[in-house]
Amino acid sequence: MSFLENYSNKKKFIALIILSICFSIFIYNRSVKKAFKSYVTYANYLEQINDSSNTKTELEHLKIQTRNLDNIIGKNLKKPDIVQNDILSFISDNKSNVTLSNIKSTHVATNRYYAIYSNQITLEGKFDELFKTIYDIEKKFDKARIASVKLYTKEDYVKKNKILYNEIIFQNYEKK
Repeated sequence: MSFLENYSNKKKFIALIILSICFSIFIYNRSVKKAFKSYVTYANYLEQINDSSNTKTELEHLKIQTRNLDNIIGKNLKKPDIVQNDILSFISDNKSNVTLSNIKSTHVATNRYYAIYSNQITLEGKFDELFKTIYDIEKKFDKARIASVKLYTKEDYVKKNKILYNEIIFQNYEKK
């Protein structure tokens, strides 16, 4: 007489179903659940790898943008007084009929990364000559960039006419 002979086929079938469910839960916990977690971890690592490669391309893109900004801002020169002298010699070499009216000393603004040097000059002349000078400076002078241009007039009471002035602010920078 065996152990299973005392039970009916219906009870044996129910026991088999319960045992199958228990084994299924056991197998799920032992292998399928771990495999699913491993797959999720694998997918996360792939995403991190893609993010890190995107970071590399973003870094390259930032380097290119920095180089472009260097070209836009002006050359990175170590002696700001030379830039002011170069501005003056560029204006005097320029074949326009403008007069240097005023020049202010170099202003320095610094932060952790840069020192920004600003030079301010005031020119006097006719409208078309002043604009030709501004255009030539913007296109041909690469040691500093024009940051601001201001045109204004003053009344000359002795000669009884108006004089046109052009105030130009140049900026260049130095990396620290």
